[in-house]
Amino acid sequence: MKKINHRAFTLAEVLITLGIIGIVAAMTLPALISDHKAKVIANKLKKVQSTFAQALLMAENEYGPLDSWGVVKDTKESAEILGKE
Repeated sequence: MKKINHRAFTLAEVLITLGIIGIVAAMTLPALISDHKAKVIANKLKKVQSTFAQALLMAENEYGPLDSWGVVKDTKESAEILGKE
């Protein structure tokens, strides 16, 4: 009969390896999560900007160019005019 040698990792080796993988994962996950949150916020801001741009184009098509509305930059009256239009 032939004797077969079985080679395998010991339980200690497997646990140490899993521990190292866990430590590395714990160190990298916060950075990945913050990057993801920043991308989500940027995408939401792009969507809002696009919506406002479309609304302004629709208002200009219906009421004429923005210059003819009597809007002056950064005044409360201008904000009211834009809100009304």
